[in-house]
Amino acid sequence: MPDVDSGAKPLAHELGLHYAGLPQPYEAGAFGVEENAAILRRYEFVHRKLVYLQAGHLPRRALWELKVALGRHLYEDAEAAAALRARILDLRQNASALNREPDQRLTLVLEELLHARSDEELLVGLHEVVRPALLRTMRAHVRTTHQVVDYPTIRTLRTIIADLEEQLVWGQRACRLLVDERGRRDEVEEFAQRLRGFLDAAGGIDGREQGAAPVAARRWRSLAPFSLPEKSVRDERMPGTVLYRHSAPDRIPPGDEIRKRLIDKMRVRQEEMTAVELIAGVIWLKQDQPWDFTLDLARHCWDEVRHALFGQAALEAEGIDWMSYPQYTSDYDVNITNLPAAQYAWLSVGIEGGAMKRTGKRAEFEFCRDEAHHPLMTQFQDYDWADEVTHAGFGREWASHLYDGDMEQARAVADQALAEFWTAVRQAATEHTGEAPAPKPANLGG
Repeated sequence: MPDVDSGAKPLAHELGLHYAGLPQPYEAGAFGVEENAAILRRYEFVHRKLVYLQAGHLPRRALWELKVALGRHLYEDAEAAAALRARILDLRQNASALNREPDQRLTLVLEELLHARSDEELLVGLHEVVRPALLRTMRAHVRTTHQVVDYPTIRTLRTIIADLEEQLVWGQRACRLLVDERGRRDEVEEFAQRLRGFLDAAGGIDGREQGAAPVAARRWRSLAPFSLPEKSVRDERMPGTVLYRHSAPDRIPPGDEIRKRLIDKMRVRQEEMTAVELIAGVIWLKQDQPWDFTLDLARHCWDEVRHALFGQAALEAEGIDWMSYPQYTSDYDVNITNLPAAQYAWLSVGIEGGAMKRTGKRAEFEFCRDEAHHPLMTQFQDYDWADEVTHAGFGREWASHLYDGDMEQARAVADQALAEFWTAVRQAATEHTGEAPAPKPANLGG
């Protein structure tokens, strides 16, 4: 250790004030710039691929709580990837490196995880194999990199580590409740062991662990194609799905129109999981788009999950068993045969752009505040309105982008998709109830 001025030494060293509290300034860290960047590229790749993987699985998985968690976690993974991409570019890396595959063996881990065949396999693969490995590796990275020269990396990883820790608290509890306590461990064990083997062959998340195979391992399940479902799925606690809106008439006193409008609004929010599934499908299908597209749609997807939770919380606060009613799924089910660009134009330009009118989101907020006098829904609608302003902005940017910068074409596609959508919804309602709904209810989607 070099000599330290005797006057400064007691204050700096004995009181721990030197180097702004950063430890070990005299010991070389584990990574030079090039090696650090290479490892961070692997972290970024895993988080980015997890965004697409979870987006693909969200419409396929039936369990409500799992859908919600996938929506949250894919958003957090997108934010992690964005932060890592920024740090990688600080380390003398060209932006083109961010689009390359850092290790085919690591790719194989994630492609095999994509082919989880059940809620239980997906839970175990994410929360007992991949995320724990990410957390262990990132914690070690923070400990062993030089605390002064690489402090920007440490700050970046600390935020990601905090999210990983929360994700694993939820995920490992889910594994315990849904796998172990239901006696399904044997059903998932081969899948988990295979994933661990693939990860070992890749040298772990960072490629530095013992056991790395000199060449890529052979595929197992990932030879088969992965596809989105043609129809929404909901779990066994719900009585099925419908293409038209259902109220909760058993909870509304006769003639109480304000109460009916309030409960209907809660139901519309809760059923926004169908918008979540549509956006998740677009993320999955449009992996060829710029990263900023995926980042914004991951935020959009999680916002719609939050909106569904607004409705869930409001209904539960009223003592309403929302799971006892059929679940509206038209946003996904009617649009799934459209091209993904048309799906996103329908939602962001058609539905959410339309919600910016005076009779849209602002009117919903004012109704809850001034007529229903419902503090919880007033706050929910206040934030719902704020989110929708952001989403309308996404529509102007990304719907236009998907149509080669031609916003007029995006609007025309959205108008056509809206007309076809309302026709399908009216037809479904008429077939099942004998009555057609109003042609254009306010903000039926996100």
